[in-house]
This record gives sequence, C-alpha cells and structure tokens, in this order.
Amino acid sequence: MAEEYDFSKGVRGKFYHGGAIFSPPVRGQVNHVYVETMSDLLSRITVRAEQCHGQPCIRGMRIRVSDVLEMLAGGMSHEEILADYPYLERDDIRAALAYAAQEMKHPIVTAAQ
Repeated sequence: MAEEYDFSKGVRGKFYHGGAIFSPPVRGQVNHVYVETMSDLLSRITVRAEQCHGQPCIRGMRIRVSDVLEMLAGGMSHEEILADYPYLERDDIRAALAYAAQEMKHPIVTAAQ
C-alpha cells in the first residue's frame, strides 16, 4: 500500500512510493532515491518567457505554480484541485510544492545600510 510523504507531519522513517521503499533525507546525508524523485517532480515545472510572463508553470500548460500554491494555501485539498483542473495530475501538485521548497533554499542577501 502506497503512502504519500507528508512533510507537514514531520514523518520520519521508511515509506513506500513508486515501487521503492526509501527514507526521507537526513541532514548531512544524501538519499539518492529522494534526489531522483525530487528531480523527476521538478522536471514537470517549465519556465518560458513567452508563457505567463516567464513565471513557472506546470508541464507547459498555462497554470502557474503560484496558482496551485494559492489553492493549497486557501484550503483546497488535492482532490478538489484535481476535480477543478482535470488535466492536472497528483504529481503536478507535488511538483509545485517541490519547486516552492527548492526556491526557499536560495540564500537572500541584503545590503547593509
């Protein structure tokens, strides 16, 4: 039985996903299966200057990552989003979350005043 890894619950240990059992990343260690999964998810995000003013979109469609994030922040469940946007897949929602997480890892440098 497959279980989704829910980062909000702080789940630790092994979980089943996509036919493989693996553990979430531990600080200071590289979990290659996790990295491959994140890479697969992030490959669903496209950025094209001529589409949505260069904002990141889902699989080349005109639905922005920020649209999906706003729906989730507004309280919509994955099922509600998928029902309203039947061309989206569950992994598209996960990809939007992975993209947001990746963007948060970039350091922000502010100039001293």
